[in-house]
Amino acid sequence: MTDEDVAGPSHSAEETEPEIITRSLSLGELRDLLREFTRQTNESILTWLLRIWDAAANDTILDGSEARQLGSLSRDVVIDQGIGRTQQTLSLWRRLLTSVRDRYLCKEDLQVHQGKWSTMEQGTRCLRELAVLEIIFSEDERFPKSPDDVQCTSQMWLRFARLGPEMYSRYLATLQWSEGEDKVGILVNKLRIYEDTVTAPFRTHVSSVETRLAEQVRSLIEEGHQKLKKELKEEIYHISPEPTRVSAIRSRYPPARERGYTPRGNLWSFLREHGEDMRNWDGKPTSSLAARVHELKRETPTMKSSSRANTAPVSKAQNPRQYKKNDMTDPLEGTSGTYLQEESNVYHDQE
Repeated sequence: MTDEDVAGPSHSAEETEPEIITRSLSLGELRDLLREFTRQTNESILTWLLRIWDAAANDTILDGSEARQLGSLSRDVVIDQGIGRTQQTLSLWRRLLTSVRDRYLCKEDLQVHQGKWSTMEQGTRCLRELAVLEIIFSEDERFPKSPDDVQCTSQMWLRFARLGPEMYSRYLATLQWSEGEDKVGILVNKLRIYEDTVTAPFRTHVSSVETRLAEQVRSLIEEGHQKLKKELKEEIYHISPEPTRVSAIRSRYPPARERGYTPRGNLWSFLREHGEDMRNWDGKPTSSLAARVHELKRETPTMKSSSRANTAPVSKAQNPRQYKKNDMTDPLEGTSGTYLQEESNVYHDQE
């Protein structure tokens, strides 16, 4: 065995980097990128960067010309200008990190998760946004470019825990992790496992209870509606409409023609034929006209009968009483004895 055989080959194996094959993107592809990666209204910078990382922005390779054709990608003029500043072929993710770092001077200028997070999904996103913040302001070229590969620091974890709700505080305080060793992606997996094994069944139980309560409430409401509808129908069935004042008067005093009373026109004609000054009776109630007719009948029975006798002597001789009763035109014929009182009552009620 020679020394050369022991030492191995004289030339060391050269490490070769994978060759990146790029091609120019069409206008349609650029429009698709713009539609997918454009920052939404009111979306924070860190939330936007994390979203496009998950959408494979690191695998989107662009040259300077293509990057400038993306237009207003971040809705920030300074960041958009920085994206296409270099002509070097780089991933969209690297361009964005550099442009955002040039736009903001320090970490405090970037907002991490607006307000407190209330669900574990929001919590894991908050922790990953903190990792993106570390990537942006890292000066180390070897620093990971993936949020899930960033090692979690105590400062990151404390900030993440303070933004969480009380229901997760005990678990977050007892979660075992080593600073400088555990990566954000590993901690995110632990949080998701805890969510699936502990809180998810509890939420499922609460949801089922809420569903049952909602069904019971709907059933009670429907039962109440049916009962109320039934009671209303029964009340409407038993309630009879009360007669109005006019209908009550008409029911007590039906028309004179139906009850056999003498019409007012007949009384008026009788008084005029007997020489009454009708101007004195204008506007007088019917009861007054009827009373006057009665008086005239009592005063002139003989005169009427004699005048009738001259015109029909044969009939008078045969049956004088029957003649007087049948032939004399009596304007009060068929009028009952209580006519005057009832007509007077009707008149006063109408007034």
